[in-house]
Amino acid sequence: LQLYKRHAYSEETSWLNGLNEFELSDLRRIEGDRSVGISGLMLWRSIADSEYEKEKQRREESSIVKRSILSNIFGSSTSKEKECDDIPITLSADELSELEGFTLDADQRLTEDSKYCDITFVLGSFQVHLLKSEHEPISSLDMGMVSTSFKANADGSYNFALSMLSLEASDRVTKNSFYPMVCRGLQDVNNTKKHAVHFETNKSSKGDQEVKFTMIAFETVASPLLIQAVKNFFDFSSLTATIPPILEVNADDLSDTLTDAIMDAWNGKNKQKQKWTLDMDVKAPILIVPENCTKSDALTLICNFGRFKVAY
Repeated sequence: LQLYKRHAYSEETSWLNGLNEFELSDLRRIEGDRSVGISGLMLWRSIADSEYEKEKQRREESSIVKRSILSNIFGSSTSKEKECDDIPITLSADELSELEGFTLDADQRLTEDSKYCDITFVLGSFQVHLLKSEHEPISSLDMGMVSTSFKANADGSYNFALSMLSLEASDRVTKNSFYPMVCRGLQDVNNTKKHAVHFETNKSSKGDQEVKFTMIAFETVASPLLIQAVKNFFDFSSLTATIPPILEVNADDLSDTLTDAIMDAWNGKNKQKQKWTLDMDVKAPILIVPENCTKSDALTLICNFGRFKVAY
């Protein structure tokens, strides 16, 4: 349980350490053991996920009190607060037994009022390497942890969240390039665990809705040699394809449908006195267009599209 929990959540927490090479090997051996059924593995993962959520809740509840005490003793010290955040969270034996009991009793029939949907998907990391041949790499895409969750109650309320930790793409075509990374998130060096992209929406049982969307700035480089190499890699000129009539979409009809849906939702909001909250903070991408990626004195066009922030 501890190996899986640390492997799944170490990148986004400060109190869980990542696995070393030997621990990762043990985790893969356990999950590859055919004597353990899929249901058993999923049960272990569910308990580990529940432990993490409980630890996260405990940390959020205690952080305010601990920081207040530290501030009174040491003053406003960021280093002391960081040490407080890094303290491991330990659950008591009663809390662990309670989590295991909830997991084992999950198959019991629930009443209509207590039915609850809770779906969580976490992708630890994702890498794509484009190769023209074994010794001719084109580019590499490295995406950090992606997590999504959906929770819904019988009263119509729900919560949906989607986040991505990081995204990087490298240029492996242009030799000695001054821009080896053609796409990278400009994250705060003091907070590398902040998600690059985060989207969350909530709806209450009364119909009140809340939407949050944040995105850090991404630096994107238009490398001429890489663009040409990728274009040649995805060369579909020899293929002929027709779009089935069922997939053809009329832009005017789609626009009218979307407009009608927005107006109906707005009228329903005013009629039922529902509350809408919108919090959007998007840092637009920074586009770099160099004349030549290997010359330090080459002309370069840099476009910074600024920041888009909306609060309603």
